[in-house]
Amino acid sequence: MNYKLLLTLAVITFSSAVGFGQARSSIGLGLTINKPLSSDYHFGHGLDLQGSIRVSDQIAILPELGYRKIYSNGRKIYRDGYLYTRLQDLGTVYLGVGGKYYFTNRWFAGLGANLHISGGNEDIV
Repeated sequence: MNYKLLLTLAVITFSSAVGFGQARSSIGLGLTINKPLSSDYHFGHGLDLQGSIRVSDQIAILPELGYRKIYSNGRKIYRDGYLYTRLQDLGTVYLGVGGKYYFTNRWFAGLGANLHISGGNEDIV
């Protein structure tokens, strides 16, 4: 009788799992394709490194580092009737930090901010 009880408890223990929190630590790498709304730029690509740092079962910190390359169509820009320059490709590096708060096992809210540094068209923004 004891063996049947132990076997039953072992089957129940190994076949079920309980989860109370969604936040967990992880890291991910992402590839992106982007298209600005302006017709002066074509499709571009990028690379993202994203993390999730678990603070508690309900709170996670989300750091992010990325790079985006946007290709221009090379349109000429005129100023006062003279050729000023051509549109150049843009390169953007960004650093972001955000957070998530899990209300329940399935629902969460997030908030974050990014700092972008872009270069192209003979300046840095």
